[in-house]
Amino acid sequence: MALKETLQHLGTETNNPCVSISMNTHRARPKTEQDKILLKNLLKEAHDRVSKEYDKKLVDSLLKRISSIKEKIDLNANLDSLHIFLSNDTEEIVKSPWEAASNRVNTEDNYAKLMQVADKPNAYHGYVSVSYNKDTPHQVVKDTWKLIEKLQSERRGETIEEVKRAISQGNVITDLQEIYRAAIIGRGDVLVVHQNFRQPVMMNDDDSFELIDDPATPGAIDEEIKELGKIAMKTRY
Repeated sequence: MALKETLQHLGTETNNPCVSISMNTHRARPKTEQDKILLKNLLKEAHDRVSKEYDKKLVDSLLKRISSIKEKIDLNANLDSLHIFLSNDTEEIVKSPWEAASNRVNTEDNYAKLMQVADKPNAYHGYVSVSYNKDTPHQVVKDTWKLIEKLQSERRGETIEEVKRAISQGNVITDLQEIYRAAIIGRGDVLVVHQNFRQPVMMNDDDSFELIDDPATPGAIDEEIKELGKIAMKTRY
């Protein structure tokens, strides 16, 4: 399961408790030996906390997962952090290239607070409140899309203002040929394009092109740059 799908799955789960364990790890020996000791200690802490705070009959499956999860983790193939999510019904192991803020054990009744406690909040677009008793999957998707639309609108506005500010510095070009050449040599920084415009072209051998009207013309390239047209590029220099 991909990381995005894993987080989506965890975000919809409700269990009492949901245990998450986060720790920094090392990619090479001998420091990986330290990771094994740390993992052992964190798992013991998780086991002790769950045993003390919850009815053992109700968390028997969870306690078994905590006791056995260590055997399923290869600490000789680490990234920069390790995150373990456990409940009576869930068992997920995530290795991340980002450092954890701290080595810790958390217990909650769901994983929906991933956004609030994320070590890299910029990796998440946001979060919406979910009523596990009332909200259907369709409603969750609908509410999430409203959040994404709002973020898209805000970012479009910020990007357009960024390009406008660059005009006075002479770092904005609007000619399609110039934009194409700037992109080829790595000079482009931000490209703003009208969403409904399309412009087919006929490529030449010298990395230039001719604008044409009919996208059905033999040799025409339409699909790859169909969004180009009413555009402006902010350049790096």
